[in-house]
Amino acid sequence: MQFINIWMLLGLLAVAIPIIIQLLNRKNVRRIPWGAWLFLDKTMKKRKKKVLLEDILLLACRCLALGLLALAFARPFVRPDSPVPWMITLPLLLVGIVGVGISFCLWRYPKARKISLWTGAGLLALALITIIFERQLNLKRFGSGATKDVVLLIDGSASMSITTDGKSNFERAVEEVKKYIEQAPRNTSFSIIVGGPVPQVLNPVPLADKRLLLSTLDHVHPVNGTLQIAGNLTAAAVTLATGHNAVKQIVIVGDGQAVGWAFEDTERWKNVRRAFDSLKINPIITWRTLPLPTSIRNLAVASIRPHRTVIGTDREVEIDVTVANTGTEAVTPEGVSLMVEGQKIDAKNLHQLEPGERQVFTFRYQFRKSGGHVLTARVKANDDLSADDSINYALPILGTLKVLIVEGNPGAPFVNRSSTYVGLALNPQIQKKIRESGLEAKNYLIETQVEDVTVAAQRKSFSGYAAIVLAGVRRFSNETLEKLAHIVSAGGGLFFMPSPMTDLALFRDWQYAGKPVLPASPLKWNKNIVPLSSDSFQGFLTRFQSGSDLSQATPQQILVLNDEFPPETTVFARLTDETPFLLSGKCGQGTIIMSTALFDPLSGLVSLRSFLPMVHELIYNLASPVAISLNQSPSDSLSMTLISGATAQAASAGKGLIGYYYKNAEWKGTPILRLDPVINFDWAWKSPFPDDKTFPIDNYTIQWKGLLTPPVDGVYTIGWDVDDRAAVQISGREMKNWTKIRLKGGMPVPIHVSYFEGTGVSRMRLRWHRPDAEPKAFEIIPSSALTGRAVGSSGGGDLVDVKDPHGDMFPAELCQDERGLYLHITRSITPGIYEVANIPSSLKETLANVMTDENLIRFTVSVDVEESTLTAVTRMELSKLNASIQVTQALKEEDVIKAISGQSFGQEVWRILAIIAFLFLVAEPALARWIAINRKTGDMLDTEGSWIRM
Repeated sequence: MQFINIWMLLGLLAVAIPIIIQLLNRKNVRRIPWGAWLFLDKTMKKRKKKVLLEDILLLACRCLALGLLALAFARPFVRPDSPVPWMITLPLLLVGIVGVGISFCLWRYPKARKISLWTGAGLLALALITIIFERQLNLKRFGSGATKDVVLLIDGSASMSITTDGKSNFERAVEEVKKYIEQAPRNTSFSIIVGGPVPQVLNPVPLADKRLLLSTLDHVHPVNGTLQIAGNLTAAAVTLATGHNAVKQIVIVGDGQAVGWAFEDTERWKNVRRAFDSLKINPIITWRTLPLPTSIRNLAVASIRPHRTVIGTDREVEIDVTVANTGTEAVTPEGVSLMVEGQKIDAKNLHQLEPGERQVFTFRYQFRKSGGHVLTARVKANDDLSADDSINYALPILGTLKVLIVEGNPGAPFVNRSSTYVGLALNPQIQKKIRESGLEAKNYLIETQVEDVTVAAQRKSFSGYAAIVLAGVRRFSNETLEKLAHIVSAGGGLFFMPSPMTDLALFRDWQYAGKPVLPASPLKWNKNIVPLSSDSFQGFLTRFQSGSDLSQATPQQILVLNDEFPPETTVFARLTDETPFLLSGKCGQGTIIMSTALFDPLSGLVSLRSFLPMVHELIYNLASPVAISLNQSPSDSLSMTLISGATAQAASAGKGLIGYYYKNAEWKGTPILRLDPVINFDWAWKSPFPDDKTFPIDNYTIQWKGLLTPPVDGVYTIGWDVDDRAAVQISGREMKNWTKIRLKGGMPVPIHVSYFEGTGVSRMRLRWHRPDAEPKAFEIIPSSALTGRAVGSSGGGDLVDVKDPHGDMFPAELCQDERGLYLHITRSITPGIYEVANIPSSLKETLANVMTDENLIRFTVSVDVEESTLTAVTRMELSKLNASIQVTQALKEEDVIKAISGQSFGQEVWRILAIIAFLFLVAEPALARWIAINRKTGDMLDTEGSWIRM
């Protein structure tokens, strides 16, 4: 508890007035000799105790009345994060006053008088100590009179778009932040962060230039999504660490929404605590809470979900759109629609949604073109929060899905081959027959290729296929099995369908990266008379549980498996005796499905009506990793796969290394990027960019990234000629100038070159000595050995331009490694639609399934529907963070201005004290009158009997 008019506490001296009156009114007792005293002694002692009690009550009432008046004039206030609750400080103060006062009524009882006096004085001292302690603590935390670094964190979440009186909470927050800057003390430095799922730091170093800060605020916009408090506070701590002032402060301006605080995530808040502990003085956090509406009328589009992960132009797909009532009132939507390929589809069967209720609308649509598409779902309800009335969903529509079927018994008649019926189900010859007949071709998604086992065994690679079917393959070489497992681990799919002639021992021992490849270990073949059980169907077979004829199939031979399955194995089809029929497992990023019977006439499946759709669903399930997700969550950076390693075809790469040119000496900021064929530069006293007047001629840095591919095996000597300094890493190993390294011919390894130019001449040449060259025959590393791509997300690739949801452009890279082809972005991404442009022509065919007609790649960053639930955080919830941080809530903008200027603020309680003082002032005359009537006389008799002689 603190006081605005602290000098008014001197008014507490008025408490001495009733004490002085009590002392002056104390009369000298008259001694009256009286022989009958012994008979009245007992009665008089009882009367004396009553008089003493009356004096104590009257004096306490007068002291409290004056003390409360003095405290009320001092205007006490209570900070929300007060270390000592005012319900302790104030009673201590008042009880201390009363204790000191009533000690003067106990003048005839020395022992009791001392106890009352010292107890009262001790309580008064304790109360004053707590007041002084809290005052000094606040001065230290708020840095009164000191310059400070302040982070202004503006809540940019979707809920801040709620409009009241024609203005959104976000606009109000920006206006308030401008006032904080304008009215802040001189030399206060500010950093501005727009908070959201990931923080948007507008100036990473606190600035004192108010004009520049106010200009920055004129161009801010909400980022939508959910404000993740912990992550934004960590970013604020990092920003404060760059400031030069000792006193640190964080001001959050938001609507007080509970979503995003994640109180239960203790580890996240421990990270925040560690970030704060890295500062010399822990920052005081002031949370300016803008009012949330107590009642809201709101419908939100919660999600868009296609029923299939692999979608082509061959048939319709069902798309679910979920609408949720996240408000407090029942709402009937005026319309729900799905916009796809420029066509608007309206939903039917609309009904009223109660608070918390959801309704799923299913749309059916057949895409006309392959490539990337953005679907938009929208609900029309004229509600209070428009930011969640629509969401976008990016979807790649595949033109073809390539499937390789390997026939294990090519010498058998066509009707007896293992691949025949799977191939017919997938229509491998339909495109060829249509082209030969001259008829109009239909867009069939699956394109199959049937290959004899002898041909497949000679393959150098199985890349380019979304799924591979091993139909009755007897055996493969270990090298071929390694190639198959490698392509599956990169995101491919494999359907292993053994026959009674398959070498079970070979496949039982098949391993990749030290783990079994197959989802179960095959033992032997047995005869069978048990049919399939549709009740056991799971996964993609769930749709066949009813309405299908698959339960009529009874395989004549069944493969017996070891009962001990790996943990990741799933059995999604069984016979009625619980014998597994179809199993699936994971190998790296890919999927392997294994059957315990051939799909031939002996399986009882091929003549069934449901056989064809079942085979299609099986292939789609295997190929699901190929269906790239173009929908991402907000993050600090992005590495999004566009083509999986299983289907990525070799694309031409830029020869040379990607150069990152920085206009400073610390490799910081946004670099200029270009492809340098070789590192062989002598700029002398000139700039690397003579036409760019903004690039310096001194004090700049460069990084070159990419792949180094040695032509032959052997030991290479790597060296460089440099002015001023350089550092080279090859395959993660730090190299010294003119040192040796053993490299394998044709095997690319990452290379990373860092260059620093101070002043004067600038020069950098990268050389090597090949193992097959003449002694001392050093040469510049040629562009034929350098590739502008790199393994992993830290390396260079093909440069592209990305446009964010607000229309701003920034550079990104298309990189390729064993994972496939992926987009790498090093900056944070926030909710909205992103467009990738300037895609190299060499990659356009490779990326056909994700590119639009405008030669763009569009992807979306989603918003969590929980952001639409406007529940305010409570003080009890905030108290859970006391071990990590302490947050002070400010209900008025004046409170924040006080906090920034080094003053305390809180809730005043003088009115309560004034009312109680008034009650005591009213009670005092009544109490005095009542005492006077009861006493009947003003004389006091000495009833101690000390004068009586016995």
